[in-house]
Amino acid sequence: MKFPWTIATLAVAMTPVASVQATINTDLASILLAEPSAVFDENSIKANLAELNLPVDLQYDRKIADYIKTYVMYGKRETQTLLNRTELYFPLFDKYLEEYGLPKELKYLSMIESELRSDALSGASAAGLWQLMPATAMEFGLNINNQIDERYDPVKSTKAALTMLSSLYKKYCDWKLVLAAYNSGPGRVNKAIRMAGSTDYEAIKQYLPIETQNYLPKYVAAAYVGNYFEDYGLNPKDHKIDFGKLTVLTVYTKLSFNEVSEITGLPVNSIRSLNPAYLQDVLYRNAQGNFLVVPEKVATALEAYLKELGQSKAAVASLDQWYKNKQPFLLPDFSRVIAVA
Repeated sequence: MKFPWTIATLAVAMTPVASVQATINTDLASILLAEPSAVFDENSIKANLAELNLPVDLQYDRKIADYIKTYVMYGKRETQTLLNRTELYFPLFDKYLEEYGLPKELKYLSMIESELRSDALSGASAAGLWQLMPATAMEFGLNINNQIDERYDPVKSTKAALTMLSSLYKKYCDWKLVLAAYNSGPGRVNKAIRMAGSTDYEAIKQYLPIETQNYLPKYVAAAYVGNYFEDYGLNPKDHKIDFGKLTVLTVYTKLSFNEVSEITGLPVNSIRSLNPAYLQDVLYRNAQGNFLVVPEKVATALEAYLKELGQSKAAVASLDQWYKNKQPFLLPDFSRVIAVA
């Protein structure tokens, strides 16, 4: 639950300490030496924010301004990288936010949680796109063991996070309190409510941790950048360009990354980057099925291999069909879903 480029909390998931320190030093130097690359027009920003339909109504202040500056001026290169990832994950979030009946603008939470890195791991052991803690993840139905950590699965972690947000909204009926509870836990929010003698966020925020007090301004800044990036010369690029169109296979049998590599010619590292939930580079037999993300160009060969193992194709659905018929299917950000039974 960190904010990109905050020096005190900057960390690179699963990177040696020496490399992390070198990254911190490099980014610190680049930030200190950087020149603003766009005019920071506060009147324009205020007007743009007023047009956004965010679930939280927060007045523009110095904190929000500073976080926006971090995105669009001093951290512009990192923001471009972050925006590139929106092309991969935002269609997925949009699909499930609609399905859950939640505000579509909640997708910007993942920008401040994980920088849209499905493999993100914090020092406090929060993991995945939505930075779920182990106990929370298991409470909302995710499996975590020595074989798999479903917090890294884009679909399953998104559904768990949205279930959690739905549950919190039923409890508080106020999105400011919901986001505060998502960041710090409902226990701390409940304690702050008791101390303030009020359920008004402005009254209780002084009793919340500093990180949580900053959480809503960070969210507003992320949502602003997610909508007005073009004003600062930024533009999302297709994150799938390295792989081409992606396909999801639902695999029920045991299948190793080495097997996938031998059949498809993909490097194991590439398979791992697309499927970070499998901690041993193996999909174990699962009656409910496991998701395997691969480039569409290699899916036919892999599907044929799976058929040789006694499986048969069960269903094919396209993104176009989903938008046309509003029929739910998995991972609409990919071109199709192949379920192999």
